[in-house]
Amino acid sequence: MVRNKTTKKLSKLLKNTGCKRRNCPRIASFTAVLIGYLLLTISGCGIVENSSESVEPVEGVFAFKRTVEQAAFTDFEGDTVSVTDFRGKVIMIDFWETWCKPCTNSFPGLNKLQKKYSDNFVVLAVTPGFANDADDARDFAEDHDYWFTYLLDSGHVHKRLGIDRIHYKLFLDSQGQFAGSSIGSEGPEHDYEKIMKIIEREL
Repeated sequence: MVRNKTTKKLSKLLKNTGCKRRNCPRIASFTAVLIGYLLLTISGCGIVENSSESVEPVEGVFAFKRTVEQAAFTDFEGDTVSVTDFRGKVIMIDFWETWCKPCTNSFPGLNKLQKKYSDNFVVLAVTPGFANDADDARDFAEDHDYWFTYLLDSGHVHKRLGIDRIHYKLFLDSQGQFAGSSIGSEGPEHDYEKIMKIIEREL
C-alpha cells in the first residue's frame, strides 16, 4: 500500500537526519511532518497532486452539478463508464485511494449498504490518481471482496470539480440528478447511518 511505502520513506528520512541528540532541530521538523501526516488519516486525507496537466475547475453551482451528472470514468479494462449507465439507482461516487485510512475504514459499511440495496444503489469507487495508479486500485479490489464498481478518473473529473482531498463523496438520485456531497468521515458507523438515510431519501 502507498501508506506503507510513505511510512518507510519517512523512517528512512529520520535515519538520515544526521542527528544523535533528541532535541535536534531536524528531528523536531521531521516529527512535525509525521504528526501532520497521521492527522490527515483521522477524518479525511489531503494531498498535493503531482501533475503537469492543468485542468481548471468549473465555476458556479449549475456547472458543478452538470459536471457531476455527466461524469464519466474508465474501468480497469479502459472502457468508459458513465453515471448515466446507472440511471434508476441512487449513485454514490466515492473518491478514494488505498493510503486513505478513513476511506478504507468506511468500506465494510458501504459494502453492507451495497448488498442491502443492490437493486437501488451503486457505489462507484473512483481513484483520482493523487498517489495511486490503476495497479494499486486493481490490487486492492482483488484483495477485498467488496461489491463496488471500481473506476479510474482518467478524465480528471475531480479537478474540474475542484476536489483536492479525499475521501470525497458525491450523490445522485435515481433520476440522475445531483443530490449532495460530503467530505471526510465521522467514523464508519456514522457514515453508514448517514448514507443509508440518503439512499432512503433519494429512492
